[in-house]
Amino acid sequence: MVMRNIGGRVLVKCAIVLVVAMALAAARWAMAIQSGGRLDACRVKQDYETAKRAADQAARALEKIKTPPEAKTGSPIRDIAIVQQSIELLLSSRARHGQDEPEYRYFDGQIKWRQSWLAAVQKTTETKSRVDDLQELYDRVTTEKNAALQKARADIDAVGNRFNQEKDRLQGQPHTDYYLRQSQQLIARTRAALFVIRIDLAHFECWDDVKSLVADIDEKVKRLEAALKNSANRTATPRTPATPPTSGGDLWIADEPTIQDTRNRGVTASATSIVATTEENGKRGTSTMTWSGIPKQVKVGERVVLRMRAQGSPPGRIGGWFNFNNCTGKMYQNDGQVDTIEIQKPSGRPHGEALVEFDFAPGSNPYIQISGGADSNGRWALITWKYHKASR
Repeated sequence: MVMRNIGGRVLVKCAIVLVVAMALAAARWAMAIQSGGRLDACRVKQDYETAKRAADQAARALEKIKTPPEAKTGSPIRDIAIVQQSIELLLSSRARHGQDEPEYRYFDGQIKWRQSWLAAVQKTTETKSRVDDLQELYDRVTTEKNAALQKARADIDAVGNRFNQEKDRLQGQPHTDYYLRQSQQLIARTRAALFVIRIDLAHFECWDDVKSLVADIDEKVKRLEAALKNSANRTATPRTPATPPTSGGDLWIADEPTIQDTRNRGVTASATSIVATTEENGKRGTSTMTWSGIPKQVKVGERVVLRMRAQGSPPGRIGGWFNFNNCTGKMYQNDGQVDTIEIQKPSGRPHGEALVEFDFAPGSNPYIQISGGADSNGRWALITWKYHKASR
């Protein structure tokens, strides 16, 4: 193409077409990386870093090619047009000579040099434009990541402080069954609180500083799970015959459950189940955890009977347990954990079944919570029923 009028309409139209094409491509990309109205932060990060590497590589490639002497206007668009015009003139000059003539080889080398320079400039322009398109979104998700990280660290400190305060309070009490039951509930509540923080960070887990904090959370969870298992072994008791429910106490009502899950990572929760999808060695498996007995309303002293079941087939796996906060009185059955893989349970009950029975005895902020998922590495869900006293 001959650019006879460098500042004319042809050049302007080319520039407009290029700008519009890049803008449309950026808009389509921005729509593609949104899920449920929220940007996929790790996808933005990955695409931005890929674009940066491509832009740096293109810039280095351009530096290795000598700039044609006519491309000195300071405007990339005008320089490109001038070099394109030079190529057209050189093509005309080369056509007047045979391929065996020295003049032909000279003009041919000049043409190829300028064509290589044009291709490198175009690549550099496109890759830099891609980085510019992504920069705002990358800055946005990085700011969101930093805010989430700061909040998570503060939340971890708060969870730790509450755990230590409650632990100190309990250690001053006689080591009765009540003490052991309260200790179990404290460990379970703390573990659940850490899982909530873990779930909130899953959106940003491709950043190294988030990975480091997540690894620290996972280590804390493992220690709590070991402590809970040891506590369960110490407190296993024979089944106590059921007694008729106590009536006449104040009525408490459950709020609608709050549900937190990581459905973007294959774990979906509802008020009645958690479903986990697992892929391993090219195979996909689905496992399900269900439960029953969570009362929508209950009187103080009334017997609550909760059941849980986990089932699935390899490579699918799911496990979970009940958490309680200030709502259990006398405990009759305290086997509140299930798993689709074989685990040893003090109650002797199958690993896929759980049973908890207790008298409802609400204190401050009582709730019943389900905690379950495919693993402790962010593929988890929490469903919580908080209770409030019914107005008379």
